[in-house]
Amino acid sequence: MQLLSLEEYFRFVGVEAAVSREAGCEICGAGDPRILRDSVRVTDGLRVSLSVVCCRKCGHLYQVPRFDERFYRSYYAAAYRKILSGSRFPEPSLIEDQLARGEHIYESLKLHLPERGAMLDVGASAGGVMAAFRKRGWRTYGTDPDAGSVEYGIRRLGADLAVTCAEDMELAPDTFDLVLITGSLEHVFDPNRVLSICRRASKAGALLFLEGRGLAQARHVGACGHNHRRFLTQHSIGLFMAKHGWSVLWTTDRELSGPTRPLSVFGLGEARDAEHGACALAEPLLQSRLADIVRQFDAWKIK
Repeated sequence: MQLLSLEEYFRFVGVEAAVSREAGCEICGAGDPRILRDSVRVTDGLRVSLSVVCCRKCGHLYQVPRFDERFYRSYYAAAYRKILSGSRFPEPSLIEDQLARGEHIYESLKLHLPERGAMLDVGASAGGVMAAFRKRGWRTYGTDPDAGSVEYGIRRLGADLAVTCAEDMELAPDTFDLVLITGSLEHVFDPNRVLSICRRASKAGALLFLEGRGLAQARHVGACGHNHRRFLTQHSIGLFMAKHGWSVLWTTDRELSGPTRPLSVFGLGEARDAEHGACALAEPLLQSRLADIVRQFDAWKIK
């Protein structure tokens, strides 16, 4: 197993970067996290010296060190898709999966949804997930930093998409009835900035549907992946929602987006004033949450 230094990793992905000053937990701000793993998987036989840590205060799982914002912008705009598939454009199987997952998500949420409305898909790729909503009369809009995926979605699927990082979205306030973030919150540079933008763009009573995919992939391959900058659990999904003004309706590990995303976790929140801060929700669970996460990493054989 080859272990890359950060400098070697930056050369491997073809993106220049600098390590940014560690600012503490993204949810509660606490420092001194517990290190669970001291490297993450890049490819078979290749790892990089990035640690996966758990916040001792709220249980949030994330990668350290963080890089400067320039890295994330360049990586997801130019390198991410090529490293995954070797192509600038998404492969047909990915589009088919997006279309199918959109149907599963709509069916999973329809009892909570108005008959029609406006939805935002953050990290939409080619926009295939939105098709299930669009054909049922919804107005849909998606954003993604990968120009190849967005170009494909506009040309082939007729999706309303924009090439932009989630932190740069310019959205009118009180616009959307539903916000989908199906996995991409684990990739962004600043999840708090993204959720703040989404909350301002949501109508009162709007729904936020969040999916955590990073731990599911880690359990599948037996290692935490370098692409996921944080690893959402049902617990941390609820904390992020509460921090940004969504009341948590439920969280679950049921397969709400279909059989191609096994082991993902999900949460649904409603746009309201938060009754509790993230730290207030987390503190009673402090010791048991950290112990549970450590046991799970060992039980799931995540390296």
